[in-house]
Amino acid sequence: MDYVVSRVKAAVKDPAGSHRNLEVQTRTISPTQISFVVQTFLHNESVIVLDLPKLDGAPLRVKGTIKVCQHNNGLLHICLVELENKLDLSMFIKPPSTPLSKKPVADNAPESANGAQLQPLSVLYIDDQDADRKLVTYQTKDTHIELVSADSTGSACDLLKLDTFDVVVCDFHLEDTTGIDLLNKIKPELYSGPVIFATAETRETELVKMKTAGADEVITKPLDITRLSAAIAAVLDENRDQQTKSFDPFDAPPSDMDFAKSYIPMLTRLRDDMARAKAKRDVALAKTVCRSVMGTAGGYGFQRLSRTAERAYAAIDAANNIDLAGKPVAEFRSQMDTIIQAASPEAEATAA
Repeated sequence: MDYVVSRVKAAVKDPAGSHRNLEVQTRTISPTQISFVVQTFLHNESVIVLDLPKLDGAPLRVKGTIKVCQHNNGLLHICLVELENKLDLSMFIKPPSTPLSKKPVADNAPESANGAQLQPLSVLYIDDQDADRKLVTYQTKDTHIELVSADSTGSACDLLKLDTFDVVVCDFHLEDTTGIDLLNKIKPELYSGPVIFATAETRETELVKMKTAGADEVITKPLDITRLSAAIAAVLDENRDQQTKSFDPFDAPPSDMDFAKSYIPMLTRLRDDMARAKAKRDVALAKTVCRSVMGTAGGYGFQRLSRTAERAYAAIDAANNIDLAGKPVAEFRSQMDTIIQAASPEAEATAA
């Protein structure tokens, strides 16, 4: 199951006897294995001790052995640990509607202007300046904003391959690039949600250029929690409005439904191929399914499914392992099921 938690403490002893302490980001968990990402190579057969946060927030110390450590062609390595003792997953499982990367709403959670408790939001903040990342991290501490920060385009892309975020907030002037370049790189393959640019730029022409390039909102530095929260709420509200207007679960207008439904028999076969790929851990077949959906779904009106397939493909390609690809693959399979079930029973029967 998905178990995405950042800044998990890990102590590693490699086969030569060297020790080091690290912080890792967990990705998946089972009774006997756990996968995580880390910004350094770890030797196979290294002994590792992890402090895993339970549902109540208290850490559970577990011990295991690293069996796989693969570079994902970015800045991160993906590791698979075989645990020494079986885990009771009930200590970690949350309801499906509440992703494990999100904290539950506490009784003393921050409230909106109308007194309603604010839901936790996962936000990726990208800034190459240490001081700015530290400032925003401090300001969002103990708020409904769960901040994950990245200091470069490469690390941001790695994080977007590994986890889902409600909002991306990006400094406009990055080292050797701009927020516009980053936006073009991550959309739509890695991320399709709202993007906010943060900038010290005050010239109106430049601010307009940022909005024209695709930024959902632009806010000026220095950031403060009030303006940041307001900007995030505004872009999420607008995004929800746009989703509500779409024909769910199809993106095609109702007049094109007959044509859209003609894709269902093909999609059913692809869904079954993906299930076989998952069962057999067949990376090549899984990537073939993703490419097929990427290439055809949008033409039949399933734009969101096409973007989900792109994200699943990127995750599988990065991990070179279906199980380690985690949440993007699960979301892809779930969305295929949702579309097939929403179509007419006759369409699915045709594929049988």
